[in-house]
Amino acid sequence: MTLESIVQEIYEGLGEPSDLEFRSGAGDILTGSTGWLRLVDAVNRACIELSTWKFPEGRTLKFRSLEANTVFASEVLTATVSDGAIGTATLTTSLPIQADNYYAGWVVTLANAQYRVFMSTTALSGTDTDLLVLSPLEVDPVGETISASRREYTFVAATPTFGTVPTNPTVPAAIGTPLEIISVYDMTSATELETLSRDAQGFETPPSVQTPTAYYKVGRGLRFDTWPDASANYTVRFFRTPNVLAYADTTAVPELPENYHRAIVLWGMWWGYRRMQENNSAYATKRDLDDLLRHIRGEYDLEGQYSDGQVFLNVDGRF
Repeated sequence: MTLESIVQEIYEGLGEPSDLEFRSGAGDILTGSTGWLRLVDAVNRACIELSTWKFPEGRTLKFRSLEANTVFASEVLTATVSDGAIGTATLTTSLPIQADNYYAGWVVTLANAQYRVFMSTTALSGTDTDLLVLSPLEVDPVGETISASRREYTFVAATPTFGTVPTNPTVPAAIGTPLEIISVYDMTSATELETLSRDAQGFETPPSVQTPTAYYKVGRGLRFDTWPDASANYTVRFFRTPNVLAYADTTAVPELPENYHRAIVLWGMWWGYRRMQENNSAYATKRDLDDLLRHIRGEYDLEGQYSDGQVFLNVDGRF
């Protein structure tokens, strides 16, 4: 079903409410009308809701067609120390400015010892960065080479630059919002990383700097079990939301399988009845929707084939 036909069925199913009218007197679609915009928003919301639908018995719909891949490289930077002294906690280095995280959570290796970075103290100007290290230094750092490593990587909405590997998993806006990480594969060592539960996390003292072998699902990304000792390339496989249907593309087809398009219509009618405060109709439509989804979920219900879910959905503001 096209976007036009889905919207038309929702509109007719609701009794053609005047405040959702979207056609001109000649029958043409007014893609800028309030009715059309609201109905298309409802269709897009329906697609998102169905792609994350959880049944009363606890099972969640997961669609094979909504799996995607992205790549990133772990970040390990080297620099020289130009200022600092034994016993102090602040180093001036040639590390580049980090506007997004100020090196918080990174680990610095100096003379075979590891130090946690609290923050960068340099304003966003110039080329050098001062690092505030939590532990007192046991050696004179001036002239020494250090390495700085981070272990947490979050999804960002951006299209990767051709020929480069980004330092965060990047997801173009055109393919929807990440929902849950399925797997992480180390392409450098050709191994798949183990998934660890959130309960297994701890604050390591001293921090461990070596090749990661596992990861935790956190917030909007992942955290390695160790701080990488060298840069490596990773592939992340994840579930995502369906593509957003544009207002002007009346012939667009939702990314959900064809047999779920009727469910989109029912969800839109459920939305409309609740909006009009017709509670009895809303209840009956919701019951029809649940029944339909139970009958058609079939091969698309992949619940239990992957680890516990991790939803970090923020559709309006991306992620």
